[in-house]
Order: sequence, then C-alpha cells, then structure tokens
Amino acid sequence: FHYKVIASHIWHHCFLEDPLSRSAGEKYRREMLQFGGGKKPMDILKSLLGEEPNHKYLLRELEIVDETVD
Repeated sequence: FHYKVIASHIWHHCFLEDPLSRSAGEKYRREMLQFGGGKKPMDILKSLLGEEPNHKYLLRELEIVDETVD
C-alpha cells in the first residue's frame, strides 16, 4: 500500500473527529508505535483499524468519490 492510503485511513479512523483527542493518541501509541519492529506492519494496521487499509478514504480526501458511498 502507498503511504498516503495508510495515512488517510488512520486519519479518518482515529483523528478526523478530534485531531487532538488524548484517547485516540494513546490508542495510536499503544497499538501502532509500541511494537517498533517487533510485529508485521500489516498486522499492526489491521489491529488499529479493525480492517485492512484501503484506498476509499484517500479517494474521499481527494474528492474523487462521493463521501456518502462506502
């Protein structure tokens, strides 16, 4: 996956509603950063997002698709 796909998915899943949310930041640290290189990156992402990263959030950001479409 392209880093922009992953970044936009994390942003929409964790930080869109409140970018400064302490609980979202702590969840990000706990589920993404604490493992360093000890876990496979895709396993970490799936754990944080609850699904495999996908391009729909990036496409919404770029206004390529309608936001109401899943």
